[in-house]
Amino acid sequence: MVLTDVAAGVITPATAEGIYGVVFGAIGADPRATAARREAVRRDRVRVTLDRREEDGARVRTIALSGPVATTLGLEPGDVVELVNTAGASLRAWVDAVVGSSTGDRRVWVSADALRMLGEVGPDVELRKIYSPRSR
Repeated sequence: MVLTDVAAGVITPATAEGIYGVVFGAIGADPRATAARREAVRRDRVRVTLDRREEDGARVRTIALSGPVATTLGLEPGDVVELVNTAGASLRAWVDAVVGSSTGDRRVWVSADALRMLGEVGPDVELRKIYSPRSR
C-alpha cells in the first residue's frame, strides 16, 4: 500500500520513510534499509495509557494529551495523531488539549465513542504523530 501511495503521489518517499519506515533506493523500495528503518521506528515508539474522557462535549475524533506525552512527540493542539490498534482499525484524532501533568505521566484522554471504535486494544497503545500544520 505504501509503494502504491508513493507511486500515485499521495505521499512522498520522505513521508513513506518517516511514518511507515519504507526506504527508497535508486530502483524502488530497499528491503534491507527498510528493515533497519522499521526496527528503529519500533524502538522509538511511544506507548500511552488510554483514559475515558469525561463527557465535556469533545468530539469522537479529538484527543487530550498529558504534558509529557505532548513534549515527547512534539505535539500541540491542531496536530493529528494515530492510536495504533494492532488487532484492528487504528484511530486518527486531532489533538485539542494538552493537560499539565506530572513528569512520567503517559496518559491520553479520548471519548467513550473513540474507545468503542478502537475495540479491545487494552489500556496501553502506541501513539504516533501523523501531521502537524507547523511542519509544512
